[in-house]
Amino acid sequence: MPEYLFVYGTLRQHALRRAAGNFCYQLLQQHASLVGQGHLQAKLHLVDYYPGAVPGDDPAWQVMGEVYQLPQATNLLAELDAYEQCGPGFASPSEYLRLQQQITLHNGDIVTAWVYVYNHSTESLQQILSGDFLQERAAILEGIARGEQALGAGNVISHKDAKAKMAKWLKK
Repeated sequence: MPEYLFVYGTLRQHALRRAAGNFCYQLLQQHASLVGQGHLQAKLHLVDYYPGAVPGDDPAWQVMGEVYQLPQATNLLAELDAYEQCGPGFASPSEYLRLQQQITLHNGDIVTAWVYVYNHSTESLQQILSGDFLQERAAILEGIARGEQALGAGNVISHKDAKAKMAKWLKK
């Protein structure tokens, strides 16, 4: 029976990665086969420069990602466990747990896949409402680019001038 892995963050295609993520992404590309796009019934949160998914019962919440088939799962999953810092040898409670979850593929098929689910409180974390980490990062980068363009064009005002213009809304 084939084993699958669902990735929704820095291991997805086109994601920005740091060095360790690049290494694990290359391992994934070399030792797994992309099945396609899928989604997990969960809420997605921005933990830091990476996301965390928390499975739930509400079908309105869906996390977008990619599904890979793992021909030789044991060694690859051990490397990914080290990257995600979960499993034996890591402090408990770990930030992530590797659990099997139901994933709905783009064509409607359902597979059981390994997923690294977030294992800490999400109370202070920003929820990614779209459920798509890559879409969220793109929106942030577009906002930064617009700000840089405005700055370059001189279309900015000082904090003092902004307060003066917004005074009627800022009155206590």
